[in-house]
Amino acid sequence: MHLSRTRILNGLQCPKQLWWRVHEPGAAELLRSMPSQWELEEGRKVAELARTHAPGGVLIDIPHGSVRDRVTATEEALGSGARVIYEAAFLAGGVYAQVDILERLDRGFALTEVKSSLSVKPPHLNDLAVQVHVVSASGIDVRAANVMHLNRDCVHPDLTNLFVIEDVTAEAATIAVRLPPRIAALQVALGGSLPDVAIGRHCDDPHPCPFKSRCWPVPLPHELKSLYQSHTQLVDLEAAGYATILDLPPGLDLNAIAERQRRAVQTGRMVVEPGLAEALRVFEPPLAYLDF
Repeated sequence: MHLSRTRILNGLQCPKQLWWRVHEPGAAELLRSMPSQWELEEGRKVAELARTHAPGGVLIDIPHGSVRDRVTATEEALGSGARVIYEAAFLAGGVYAQVDILERLDRGFALTEVKSSLSVKPPHLNDLAVQVHVVSASGIDVRAANVMHLNRDCVHPDLTNLFVIEDVTAEAATIAVRLPPRIAALQVALGGSLPDVAIGRHCDDPHPCPFKSRCWPVPLPHELKSLYQSHTQLVDLEAAGYATILDLPPGLDLNAIAERQRRAVQTGRMVVEPGLAEALRVFEPPLAYLDF
């Protein structure tokens, strides 16, 4: 079994998450976390637009599940001297990676990862590092690694400056050097029983783990951390022995919103403060609000 680039990234976040993804591919949590059709379509359109910045390339237009065929087609395109290859596929050391844009330079090749974000983020560097590792292990001389992301200064309908290309060669190479032992450890872990990994910040960084509910304790109803108070005040309340909003007595030094929340939770009723009707009277319906 080979590991895809995405699975490697899942495993770097948490080996337990990777184990579940591989051994329980039909898990309900994975079905719920699958990208929507809109997200897939958005990614496809962004990728197509990105190719216009490196025109005339060869697209490896083979179903993504046909790994061996995609790798063979990539080798044939390279052998024929293609200057640019879109969605180039490589398999080395049991790891499969796909490159959005592979471009032949005067010496060596450049990898470009296309992202629909507005800046380069740490996960993008890990993503490119895996690509650099696999492509280099396949015998390709990788000289540059780039992230192509959307430009916040672009204004529709003029899309000539839709993308920004950032050179992250040094950063990706630094991460790639440390990858082989980490990938080997993941491959070993997959062959054993479920890894024992403690919960922590990694459960939501860089992405929320779909299996988080399996590891984290079931939250108490109206747990204290849901109270609208500062972190410092919540720590003080926990130190005083309070576990939920239901435990809080009247008379505590809470802010107005938190005190209203306490009363609503403990009485089981909606709290409407005096003066609300008067405050709303200045607005004329119909009312609409757009947040984006």
